[in-house]
Amino acid sequence: LFNKQLAKFEVRAQLRDSLFRFSESWPAIENFNSEIVVDSRLMSINGQQGQFSAMTLNNDITAQIDLAAESTIVQLLLTPAEMQFKQFHQLIDNTPLNETIGDVFEFVRLDGDANATVQIAIPVSNDDPVNVQGTVITNNAKLDLPDIPLNFSELNAVVSFNNSEFSITADKGALFGLPVTFDVQGGEFNNDYRIQADLLGDWQHSDFVKHFPSDLNDYFSGNIASSINVRVNLEEDGYQYFVSGRSDLTQAEYEITQPLVKNLGEPASFNAFVVGDNEGHQLELSLEDDLFFQGRISTETGVFEQANLTVGSENSILPASGFDIRLELQQSEFEPTLNFVTDLIAYLNEGESSDTPIMPSPFKVSGNIQNLSILGQEWQNVSLDAKPQTDSWLFSIGAKQTLSEILVHDDIDNKGININSSFLHIEVPTDEEKELASALTPETNVPKEEATVAKPVEDELKNSAELIRTLPPISMICQDCKYNGKPLGTIELVTKTKDSELLIEKANMQFERNSVKLAGKWIGDEGAGITQLKGQINSRYFGDWLKNYELNTGIKDSDAKINLDVSWDKAPYMFGYETLSGKADFRLGEGYLSEVSDQGVRVVSWLSLDSLYRKLKFDFNDIFAKGLFYNDIRGDVVLKNGVAYSENIKMDGVAGNMDMSGFTDLNKDTLDYNVSFRPKLTSSLGVLSWLAAANPVTIIGAFALDKILEDADVLAEMRLKISGNLNKPVVKEVKRFTKKAEMPSKAEIEEFRQEYLQRNNGQKILNQDNVELDKKAEVNDKPTDGTEVKKKQSLDEGDN
Repeated sequence: LFNKQLAKFEVRAQLRDSLFRFSESWPAIENFNSEIVVDSRLMSINGQQGQFSAMTLNNDITAQIDLAAESTIVQLLLTPAEMQFKQFHQLIDNTPLNETIGDVFEFVRLDGDANATVQIAIPVSNDDPVNVQGTVITNNAKLDLPDIPLNFSELNAVVSFNNSEFSITADKGALFGLPVTFDVQGGEFNNDYRIQADLLGDWQHSDFVKHFPSDLNDYFSGNIASSINVRVNLEEDGYQYFVSGRSDLTQAEYEITQPLVKNLGEPASFNAFVVGDNEGHQLELSLEDDLFFQGRISTETGVFEQANLTVGSENSILPASGFDIRLELQQSEFEPTLNFVTDLIAYLNEGESSDTPIMPSPFKVSGNIQNLSILGQEWQNVSLDAKPQTDSWLFSIGAKQTLSEILVHDDIDNKGININSSFLHIEVPTDEEKELASALTPETNVPKEEATVAKPVEDELKNSAELIRTLPPISMICQDCKYNGKPLGTIELVTKTKDSELLIEKANMQFERNSVKLAGKWIGDEGAGITQLKGQINSRYFGDWLKNYELNTGIKDSDAKINLDVSWDKAPYMFGYETLSGKADFRLGEGYLSEVSDQGVRVVSWLSLDSLYRKLKFDFNDIFAKGLFYNDIRGDVVLKNGVAYSENIKMDGVAGNMDMSGFTDLNKDTLDYNVSFRPKLTSSLGVLSWLAAANPVTIIGAFALDKILEDADVLAEMRLKISGNLNKPVVKEVKRFTKKAEMPSKAEIEEFRQEYLQRNNGQKILNQDNVELDKKAEVNDKPTDGTEVKKKQSLDEGDN
């Protein structure tokens, strides 16, 4: 009898270029070199070389078949030391494995090399399902979730699977280039398939600089610790996924613009939530309560078809299409905001070189800002609207202080910014307002936002050299400008940057028949820099022009031409007398000085010409009653730290010439000048005028006396001293010089006398002292032939 327990059957065979087909539904192993061993009931096949689907075999496949089992099952073991994931996915896609783990590895795609161990139990005698399990060890591989915008690289992980259940444990990987570790689990759940993933990331600022080179990296620094949770439901007719993430920003700091400012150590978080399915994806991001983003990505296109970024408020409704930016802020600064927006647009435009950029350029920027700091100004109730043009962005700004359009070119570094303002009202705090602003501190229980006057920007300006380097070329024209409520007219400004210098190529002003044409530069340094300006000021009616600024100098009818070359410390908009230095020369054309009233206007003149006029009018009322007329006034001025020095100010007056020398301290509002006034006595009638002005009785009462007609003492020079405060200068007479002057003939005297009396309405201007003087003259020179009566009668007739 045959004893089955004792008998042993063994067969060994070597196969070359054979074909091994174990099921009609499975691809055969072709060009198969192997050894077949049949040991009793067990058939073992040790593959040496062959082609199994897309996999090339090289001593890394074995198969076992239990010949005595009720059903025939091929136990296939694949152990490639270096397996291409591309081959692995093809094996799954082209074999019955697709029914078992196809959904899993369609959602999870691997790429690269791996060390794999895959066990496949293939039933060949019935319709039982295929059982598959294995372990794949990746080395610097890639893992993509094509239906979710999550792509991993540099992956060192262990991928395990047992039929439809799988897990991925990665101790090293990168998400969008940033280092992460993660764990993924997948399996059956309530008749569907669920994938759960947890990711951890600890990112340094250098990681962002390395993988996302952009100017946007300049706005933050520090360390960001992040955790991300992903849940995916694979359903029969599609899929759904949910992603939630949180980044702890406590060890990071950022400074974009208010309110997007945080210091190191202050708690803050960045949150993300993504939900999607096979039709589309919805993304929501938030930075504290300050920044919100939402967008919708089409599964078909893979790009954002709708997106909205809002700063300062909750998300608004998604636009019908495109990408919109909305600002709703209590306080913001224009320069850093503009820099951030332009850097963001530039970063997004970099992606447009590809066929399908994930994020389009913004379609519209709009917003409302309660208080906007812009170029040293504080604007209130600002509305903002911006739209893209062919090669630029057009910003429309409306506020209490302005209505302007700002064109920002895409090539901003070379083409810069063009500003066109219908009107612009510039407000600079006065010294009193600055003191009030500094007093409105938390100690006074007055909130900063309730302060009437904001803290001056110049107190905070540091490292102007770096600021200037970031400024683009600027071209500006303003049709109707005002400065602290005073009209400036049309303003034109053109600037460009060269290294750490802002070149002011044109700074012009035109108001009525007055113009200012300046050019210069702002030289940056570690502080607020230095401003240098050179140019010319022209005015047809200089005195009237100054009245627009509540400055009344008493100058009438004069045109003015002023050349200047000056500099001061700090920025152009931070003008101050304390460092004002340089030189200037001026000329006032034909006109006159009149007495001014200090009611309702500031009476200001750094030469205090109005005070001089009052003094001369007091001494010589008849000559200067209608004004101090001159042909011109001119001079040179040297400025040094706010003190204006001059040695050659000259007035060519109609009635006399004037020379001035001294200084005005603009810091202390004081002046100190020596003045020399010399009457013009080149004609005998000029002498009469001065005699009449100095002592009317000389002409009216006693001019007929022959003994005083031979000669007379007249004023040759008056020396004056002007000093004190600019608002209330003190004019003192230092000394007078007289000289003998040839008197006119009796006929000339009579003619002058008649004209003089007519100017005074035919009235005698003799006071009681003059009458007494006449009486004394009559007694002393009383003739005996009746001449007295005739002379008296002649005088009376002249009076009539």
